[in-house]
Amino acid sequence: KILYNIGQVQAQLGRPHKALAAMESYLSDGGDDITKERREKVSKEVDTLKKLVGTVIIDGQDGSEAWIDGENAGRLPLNGEIALSAGTHRLVVRFGEQTPCEKVFTVYGATMTTVSCYIDLNDSPGKELSEESASWQMNARLKALPLTETKSSKSTFLTKIAPWIAVGLTVVFAGTATGTAIKARKINSDLNDNCNDGACDPKYKDSVDSLPKLAAATDALFITAGVFAVGATLLFTAPWDRKKGDNKKKNVAFSLRGGQL
Repeated sequence: KILYNIGQVQAQLGRPHKALAAMESYLSDGGDDITKERREKVSKEVDTLKKLVGTVIIDGQDGSEAWIDGENAGRLPLNGEIALSAGTHRLVVRFGEQTPCEKVFTVYGATMTTVSCYIDLNDSPGKELSEESASWQMNARLKALPLTETKSSKSTFLTKIAPWIAVGLTVVFAGTATGTAIKARKINSDLNDNCNDGACDPKYKDSVDSLPKLAAATDALFITAGVFAVGATLLFTAPWDRKKGDNKKKNVAFSLRGGQL
């Protein structure tokens, strides 16, 4: 089930090729544990993802390293095809200190593409990547970050910190209330044992005076603990990411072209 959840997250983040890999692993690893109805449902999702994913074969010098969208794809020759989301991608092939080979290519859904990128071994070594390629790779790394809407510090406080502060205060007030309740009960028991018909020895005057105060303090502390408990429950369960009249999910993702959102 974890693989299925990973696939769902990758799909929502706009990475159908990674979602497809996770879903297919889920079906193959699940075996008989997956019911027929469940398998049919997931298989339909897999079929949909396949239309959004293509494959690419990289052709280049043996021993050179291929980088696709800033991620290391491995050393050539690669073992088989690479699954990529449909769209535009950038390939960089490196071989020692030689000038890298750069190429932009397009992948189409459910289609295999072959990309050739050979390094000119006669070219002078040490040339840096172009500014566009460097920008492309930086944005590709940013694109790989699992970003959804950027949350403000206020939102983070309400969703991550405030609930646990409320829980802590609930425990503190409830513990203090329990302590005062135990003390009040002990005083009341002593007065019952040593006072007859409401007449008490003068040495118990302080105990008589403190008993109503302890009872009132206990009530107040328990009420306060209850308020914080309710607050903690509301903070933990409140749908902070939803806005009235807007049920659509919003995602932020970097494009592969530098400077664009």
